[in-house]
Amino acid sequence: MSDLAQSFNEGGFMMYPIVLSGLFLLVLGLGLLIATLVTRKLALTFAAVMIIGAGVPAMLGLAGFSMGMSGSREAVAHAAAEDREVILLAAEGEALTCPTWGYGFSVVPTLLGFALLGLGLNRLDRLKPTN
Repeated sequence: MSDLAQSFNEGGFMMYPIVLSGLFLLVLGLGLLIATLVTRKLALTFAAVMIIGAGVPAMLGLAGFSMGMSGSREAVAHAAAEDREVILLAAEGEALTCPTWGYGFSVVPTLLGFALLGLGLNRLDRLKPTN
């Protein structure tokens, strides 16, 4: 658990929108999946919402990486020449925390979106008229 907390702290303030959007999509996806199983309607629409929404934590993670690396490059500009490579490597390791968490939070909503897509396509096959 302390490793997760340390990883979260390394990511900086961008971790909050990543985690909040990921948890929101998880709850939304489970709710949409249950609604689709109960009503058997709007599965394709819900699938599109989930698959598109799954990109939000990933994009926030990439934004956090970009912001982290730009800040580290600013710090390197004022550092001694022999320390620059070490500082950049350490900063890159910390900056990669944001995309890692963003991609991690994108996995489950993507899977839920494809499950909804499968339910919707299965429903379409049943609605086709038989000759």
